[in-house]
Amino acid sequence: MEWVSARELERAVVEAWGGCAPATWNRHMATVRLFSAFCVRRGWVGEPFAEALARRREPADWAREFPYAQLERLW
Repeated sequence: MEWVSARELERAVVEAWGGCAPATWNRHMATVRLFSAFCVRRGWVGEPFAEALARRREPADWAREFPYAQLERLW
């Protein structure tokens, strides 16, 4: 059986999801890291293989809803 190296895994996920928005990228990376941890717990691999996959910084969301009463006071 031939194993995938960390560099090959990184190249594959960048190719598959490299153009995604940061939140989408982070969700995919969390899934890959969880699968990696699962494989370690099952004894299928000796060490996590997805630790090199970094999260991307998500822009702050400054938009929020104001309750109607607060808007009335503002106006």
